[in-house]
Amino acid sequence: NNVSSSAIVLTGPNLTLTQASVATNAVVLSNHVVSWTVLNDSLLPAGADWYDFVFLSKDTTFGTGDVYCGSEDIGARTPLTGGLSYTVDRSVWIPDTIPGEYYLLFITDFNHLQGESNESDNLLALPLTVIAPDLVLSDATAPAWGINGQDVNVSWTVTNLGQVAAEANWYDTVWLSSDQTVDETDTRIVRLGAAGQSPLQSGASYTIDRSVRIPAVGAGDFYLVFATDRFDFDTSMQRETIETNNVMALSIRIEAPDLEVSAATGPGSVFVSEAIDVSYTVTNVGNVSAPARWTDGIYLSQDQVLGGDTSLAWPVIDLNPRLGAGESYDRIVSVIIPNVSPGPWYLLFAADVGTGAQGETNETNNFRSIPIEVRVEPDLVISVGSVAVSSPSIGQSVDVSWTVTNQGASPAPADWTDSVYLSSTPNLTG
Repeated sequence: NNVSSSAIVLTGPNLTLTQASVATNAVVLSNHVVSWTVLNDSLLPAGADWYDFVFLSKDTTFGTGDVYCGSEDIGARTPLTGGLSYTVDRSVWIPDTIPGEYYLLFITDFNHLQGESNESDNLLALPLTVIAPDLVLSDATAPAWGINGQDVNVSWTVTNLGQVAAEANWYDTVWLSSDQTVDETDTRIVRLGAAGQSPLQSGASYTIDRSVRIPAVGAGDFYLVFATDRFDFDTSMQRETIETNNVMALSIRIEAPDLEVSAATGPGSVFVSEAIDVSYTVTNVGNVSAPARWTDGIYLSQDQVLGGDTSLAWPVIDLNPRLGAGESYDRIVSVIIPNVSPGPWYLLFAADVGTGAQGETNETNNFRSIPIEVRVEPDLVISVGSVAVSSPSIGQSVDVSWTVTNQGASPAPADWTDSVYLSSTPNLTG
């Protein structure tokens, strides 16, 4: 009997969204002017400091998938006397979303900071069509035939077929592809920022003329794929109404030369640290010219396989010989044999090494090997000899003897001279 109860009636203010206005169309990724009016439909003041929010939604109710567009702090307008209202005029941000039909949801006291007698009339939904530009790859030109490593002239035209200007900073790209689409297996040969073309007004277009280099891919049938608003194969910067019309593909037949190291010469044996002259010949045995800029290399190897070897000369040439079909060039190069173990080795002569700048029909004939014997030089050492007279007089002839030993691993075939000196010290000072 320690508890007693009595019924009471709780009353409070009632915030209600009475009206809102918004233009029918809104551009994606832009500010959009809106307004809304909130009435305190009660006799009591609303004294809390609350916030009004605006969301973009696919329906007229608020849910977890709706996207925030903006909010307004109402603290400066409170307390709101019963029967009075306020109107907010401002811009809200239309986020990056797929263009189409949506609703703008205006919600007062979104965080429920103000207790109310009725919470069901705090939302008002207005229809909104989100629009965007539409960048189209409307035209492109390219040669029907080319050579690996060749510079060719191409052009492409981009048109904005959308209702509004394209204002992002997008990129145009050109790809070499085995099909008419762009993916991670294709080779990008151009990426050009289009900031200078933005904003591109509705109905406007621009044309780019550019020289591009055909990459080293060998011979075959390919496509030059022109893409607008593609930073890489799947990243775009400008939201559009249609994303499937940004690509145009043109077929191109690519031919390739065939570089072959057709001859190589060098000495049969060398000493460690010896400088020698070697020579080699590179011939284009293909049917088309070799226009790329490549480099050759000379290596010392313990086998006849190119890879992981000691470089003696690289790059040998850093120029563009533009070797025509059937043409060749000869190189004579001075190299120094490094400090390696003596024994049988190979000199490897390789054309178009490194990045393989020149695509070819056959990449297996780009090097040639010749055997070479690396020897260690002889080492002549003089042993202390003997003098027949320990204290000779000036002008006296004396008999002397000494021994020379070759302590090196190789014979000493040269004709040299031994000398005897008279010195006041045990050292030869010259």
